Amino acid sequence: MRFLIDADLPRSTKALLEKCGHEGVDIRDIGMRRAKDPAIARYALDERLCLLTGDFGFADVRNYPPETYHGIAYRS
Repeated sequence: MRFLIDADLPRSTKALLEKCGHEGVDIRDIGMRRAKDPAIARYALDERLCLLTGDFGFADVRNYPPETYHGIAYRS
């Protein structure tokens, strides 16, 4: 599975995902460290990535309907 790792998660998240056989793309490594939520969501959608985030804003299904994305996992 392919994941987009939001900037609020530890950098070690990528290594953990890869250890488990998944692909991890950290937004800090692709020049999106300061990107706004809509841009992050659009990138995840366009690249068919499941977003991993600690940003509660992504939990709002009115703005980010689950059926639209390839997954948004929120860590509190």
